[in-house]
Amino acid sequence: MIIDAWTQIVPVGNGGAMTRYVPELKGKEITAEIIVEAMEKNGVDKALVAGLDSIEHPTHTEYFAANEKVVKAIEKYPDRIIGVFHLNERDSIMKNIQDMEHYVKNYGFKLLRFEPFRSHRNADDKFFYPFYAKACELDIAVQIQVGNTGNKYYPMENGRPFYVDRVAMDFPELRLICGHIGWPWTAEMIAVAWRHPNVYIDTSAHTPKHFPDEFAHFLKTFGKDKCIFASDWPLLSYERLFKEFEQLNASEDATNKFYSENLVRALKL
Repeated sequence: MIIDAWTQIVPVGNGGAMTRYVPELKGKEITAEIIVEAMEKNGVDKALVAGLDSIEHPTHTEYFAANEKVVKAIEKYPDRIIGVFHLNERDSIMKNIQDMEHYVKNYGFKLLRFEPFRSHRNADDKFFYPFYAKACELDIAVQIQVGNTGNKYYPMENGRPFYVDRVAMDFPELRLICGHIGWPWTAEMIAVAWRHPNVYIDTSAHTPKHFPDEFAHFLKTFGKDKCIFASDWPLLSYERLFKEFEQLNASEDATNKFYSENLVRALKL
């Protein structure tokens, strides 16, 4: 089984950078239908799907529309799509918590996702702590963008894995999935995941060919229970990712854990 831990429905005009490796999608809305078509073509069984906003600084209305698209995707593809609630840092804490609870309880969303750099905060900022506590209460996992922001308008500092360490200490029962392998602080990310039982690393936006040596070693050896497959689709194509992963020569056990078993455990699927 293959489960993709990071995909998104993308409005027209907001996917330029994401489609640079999939030129046929440039200028198109990335819909659930397109995602599932790519999954079926490449043998991907399930995917975590979030709805992205249509503008850089979205209002509650834009975020509501994005989450509702995920609901429609789940209703159409209940066996393929797993819902992700994307935090809107421009809404109040309580509004976000109310919305998160609504989508988890009524539509079975399994994950809260956010990128700390969007609001120029670190992962251990007090703003995020109510969401960590609520995620524990709802028994869902939290996925955080960690590492390079990939955008020159946001400071990289907010992506330091170091800040996740404090969160894991304060919420030992919280399952944390750290996206983007923590690069360029990959060794730091490995150290945080190694010392906390409920911290995982996903590979979104990074191709196996360019995995840092220490991460490839971690995935294949003492970290094989901690690494999770994620594409950041449509940023990276499945064809490229699967072909390059074969070149890592990971064991069957490490491969199975990477492609599905670790995520099943992290989400309690």
